[in-house]
Amino acid sequence: MKSGDAEPVYHLCHAYAEVGQLTYNRKLAITYCPEALRRYQAISDKTPSDINIMGQIQEYMKPLNHD
Repeated sequence: MKSGDAEPVYHLCHAYAEVGQLTYNRKLAITYCPEALRRYQAISDKTPSDINIMGQIQEYMKPLNHD
């Protein structure tokens, strides 16, 4: 898998999980963030950017799992 396959889902995760933004939607974030993380984890040749994005996704997921 290439990071391009994961990137659109990451952008949806980011848009829906960013608290305080007009696009914030917890239900949609709960759908897209785990899927984005799964796709990035499946990338065989991860770049430093991919690793950074996985960390961002995990940070987005923390409050989603506790609300």
